[in-house]
Amino acid sequence: MGIALCVYPLLPNYGALIAIRLLFALGGGASSSMLVAVLADYAHDKIRGRLAGLVGLCSGLGALLALFVFMPMPFKFGDAAKGLRVTFLIVGLLSVIFAVLLFFFLKPIKAPEEDDADKTEPEETESRKTFIQTAKEGILAAKDPKVLLGYVGSFLARGDTVIITLFVPLWVYKRYIELGNCNPVGGVEDPNIRDVCAEAFKRGSAISGVAQTFALVGAPLFGYLADRFSATSVVLMNAAIGCISYFVMFAADPMKSYVYAIVIFVGLSEIGLIIGNLSLVTNNDSVDKSIRGSVAGVSSACGAIGILISSKLGGALFDSWREGAPFFVLAIGHFIAAMFGVWVVVGEWKKRRVGAAASSDV
Repeated sequence: MGIALCVYPLLPNYGALIAIRLLFALGGGASSSMLVAVLADYAHDKIRGRLAGLVGLCSGLGALLALFVFMPMPFKFGDAAKGLRVTFLIVGLLSVIFAVLLFFFLKPIKAPEEDDADKTEPEETESRKTFIQTAKEGILAAKDPKVLLGYVGSFLARGDTVIITLFVPLWVYKRYIELGNCNPVGGVEDPNIRDVCAEAFKRGSAISGVAQTFALVGAPLFGYLADRFSATSVVLMNAAIGCISYFVMFAADPMKSYVYAIVIFVGLSEIGLIIGNLSLVTNNDSVDKSIRGSVAGVSSACGAIGILISSKLGGALFDSWREGAPFFVLAIGHFIAAMFGVWVVVGEWKKRRVGAAASSDV
């Protein structure tokens, strides 16, 4: 990621930009999926939710750093092109520095029972898994309903991110244009819409900012709840919150002040699904340590699919139906997840009840 960011503003043509963007995507995808695997290795089940909450908190802080420090940075220079080059270089160097730190300080964690086994070399080295084998392991892990619920949570959480960052501003722009408060030549697709509809840009940024701020605040809370109760309950609760919030948002007017209250719950739902997903797909009871990487990769892939479907389907309906259509899509998705979450939670409750009955009989 660091190399791609440093080189990106220096490339001469569109083809080179696409190639280096693919390199960045490779690094970004690998880091997000391996974040899950590393959390699985480092976290004890008793504090897994809280550590997932801290991961979510750090992710939120990174987003705020980008929003309030790095995004305005290019405009601090007299030459905008120079400002962009310097900003990309600074962010790229930060990424490289973190890569060096991780190389030296991120160590594999071994279970105590593995220590003796590691003292002797095995007679035969196990062949490395192929890509197909790895993907198959991650997909088959979804036979466990809790892992499948984690995948669903990842899908929705990334879809939430797209809705908040991409469609909320467009929603506000469209409303301002309908009211005649601004008249960009190309509508919401006008490249100068931020300048032409400056007030709409400010309001859209404020609405998105409220959602992201409460996502940041909610991360430790949901991490604690995942440990105190269960990660499945956290996913169920936030799927329900997201369902209600997006249905209300679908019918809401972005010009009304109550919209800020709605996006508070949207932000909480987003981070709650992320924390619940991290806890579910890293749990030792559900995921064997030999397939943690496979499960992490499939979980991240589900998030990527969520981004693609939310952006493409939401965008098509935004153009052909109404500006609130992307929120309706997410509301339906959260409703389905909530129903599945109810089934998983009830199944867990029945298992505990049978186990308790068996113990009392003994």
